[in-house]
Amino acid sequence: VTYPRFTVDIRPEKSEPYRTRITAGGNLLDYDGNVTTHTANMETIKCHWNSVLSTKGAKYCTGDISNMYLCSWLKEAEYVRFHIDTIPPRIVEHYKLQGLVHNGYVYAKIKRAWYGLKQSGKIAHDDLVEHLSKYGYERTPRTEGLFKHKTRDITFTLVVDDFGIKYIKEADVDHLITAVRAKY
Repeated sequence: VTYPRFTVDIRPEKSEPYRTRITAGGNLLDYDGNVTTHTANMETIKCHWNSVLSTKGAKYCTGDISNMYLCSWLKEAEYVRFHIDTIPPRIVEHYKLQGLVHNGYVYAKIKRAWYGLKQSGKIAHDDLVEHLSKYGYERTPRTEGLFKHKTRDITFTLVVDDFGIKYIKEADVDHLITAVRAKY
């Protein structure tokens, strides 16, 4: 069982600038599985940008998947405990949590990947790669974090949930957006 960590921030560049996120204290949980996530490095990204500049008619855009981690399922559940005093009274009342309090805490099962868990990044990345393969996007064989479509003239770099997309036709970007939105 681990603790929740509350993070609060103001991000004026976002559509919802007041941000609150609860993350899991992954440092208290043992996880012995593979947590390696293969993402694009700076050299790959720079080469990708260079290929945009050197390809006639090529364009570049970026994309981001919000809350990507939260859409993937853990293979094994983890647990977190919230001190009852940190839960707003209306939430306690609405979900009838008072009867679930044990030694001042309410315990919750974590079934989905969650920020702070060691395995979340790998699980979310692998889910995304598997999902995009259904739409014809595949990893390039020798360059980590670089993807291409089997038939369309579109490539992208991927770092966690951030895309750097090289394309010629708007329809190809629309296809990628549709593929990502189908999951997220």
